Amino acid sequence: MTAWARIAAMGAMLRALFTGSARSTKSDRLIAVHEAPADWMEYAGRVSERVRAALDDSAEAALRFRDAWAAQRSASNAHAEARDERLRLKIWIEKRGSIERVEVAAACESSLEAALRTALVATCMGAPPPHGMRQPIVMQLNASVADSAPHR
Repeated sequence: MTAWARIAAMGAMLRALFTGSARSTKSDRLIAVHEAPADWMEYAGRVSERVRAALDDSAEAALRFRDAWAAQRSASNAHAEARDERLRLKIWIEKRGSIERVEVAAACESSLEAALRTALVATCMGAPPPHGMRQPIVMQLNASVADSAPHR
């Protein structure tokens, strides 16, 4: 398994969809791992595995993502010895079970976010999300320059 494929600390934060209300309600807050229903956790694990597989793939879109991430990390860590980086993702799954939207939860190069979307949007989970599951699913990718993925 490559460094790009390691999806760690899922955190299993499941976030409520925007409700249109300015007030914070119980359904607006993040759901902690210990509060999430078992079927949500199982599904989030499936999403994590499918995302890992898609980003570890040798397809052109996955290669572009890995190249863009390596370039961004190199630019921001030019003088750092420890080059471990994290990328926090927000993923929305449509009702038939495919990724319909992906966002990076922090500032990043537009080429990186575009490559990530290309690599992940339409990835099929094999099943729809469990009834009532809140979205987006928030996950964290970890990578290390020392464990670089094979290139073309």
